[in-house]
Amino acid sequence: MLALTVDVEEGFHGLWPSAHRTMEHHKPPQGTFIRPLQSILNLFERHHVSSTFFVLGEVAEFFPEIVEEIYGLGHEVASHGYFHVDLTKISLSRLEEMERRSRGVLAGITGEVPIGFRAPFARINLAIVFLLSKMGYVYDSSVVPSLGIPGWWSNYGAFQRLGACF
Repeated sequence: MLALTVDVEEGFHGLWPSAHRTMEHHKPPQGTFIRPLQSILNLFERHHVSSTFFVLGEVAEFFPEIVEEIYGLGHEVASHGYFHVDLTKISLSRLEEMERRSRGVLAGITGEVPIGFRAPFARINLAIVFLLSKMGYVYDSSVVPSLGIPGWWSNYGAFQRLGACF
């Protein structure tokens, strides 16, 4: 068995240097992700693959038809946050506000409240994990429990630290 997930965001989402600048001063999603996403959806459909798609709330607001299509093809729709920001750099109250908005948008489109979450940049800490759990999330897919690879995420030993949270 192979586990495969997809983050639904635009290429520029990973380029912002700070959470504040990203949330307060950015252009809205332009739809540059749609064509590659369509290719992925077609490939998955052709090979009878179901997956989890972690969708940004702001992308879902601007392109609800994409979320409808993902969900309609039988894939799980989970939250990737509202804005693509480093969640460890914002307050928990601001995160909770943004995540309630994101969950509401996704639930409004699919009719189901998302149970899964993945933090942008895979940056998360125990306080965020506890908040997500309190909000009703069943799982978090932010942790990358691997040895450090230059230029990539790693969080070796994360399962030992986070295991009791969910």
